Amino acid sequence: MKRITLATLLCLAAPLASQGADPEGNFAVKGAGLATCEAFLKERENKSNYYFMFGGWLDGYVTAVNQLVPETFDIAPWESTDALAALIENHCRRNPEDNFFMVANALAGTLMRDRLQQSSEPVEASVGDQKVMLYKSVMRRVQEKLQQEGHLRGGADGIYGPNTRQALEAYQRAENIPVTGLPDQLTLLKMFRSNPIPATQQP
Repeated sequence: MKRITLATLLCLAAPLASQGADPEGNFAVKGAGLATCEAFLKERENKSNYYFMFGGWLDGYVTAVNQLVPETFDIAPWESTDALAALIENHCRRNPEDNFFMVANALAGTLMRDRLQQSSEPVEASVGDQKVMLYKSVMRRVQEKLQQEGHLRGGADGIYGPNTRQALEAYQRAENIPVTGLPDQLTLLKMFRSNPIPATQQP
């Protein structure tokens, strides 16, 4: 079984290297984490049962980071499992030989920069019969981004209202993405995740 050294992890995602591993910095990677990017892409394309194991593995990995990394409530405060998988897919298409765990770990290192360090209440954004639930602090980040882009005036209060909806519609038109007026996954990816995964280093 392949072993991942702590030194390699430090190169990829220093914030995640903490109290784990054995005295030499080694630890065992389990399940889907052992697969290659090429295998992940094949199973994702086929939407096979094994592909959904990758999703379960990602959810477990994120939960473990949330529990074990200090000052971390949620490392992926708005990303769905499928959004994380899409980010990994983009990397894997360019680097099919990379190891799935290493790519997920590198992504996690990037996510750490924008993590929620404390819990935040959920807020709802709805347009017609469509709705999105976000942490209030994430909604505030969205409003701050809309202010920076010149689409929203006034304060960032973390509450979804008519002004935020109109600003989101303006942003979506400017970025040539579907105009929903909602902070949906595609809009948030465009806002915050232009290049989320650094180059990995294989052990």
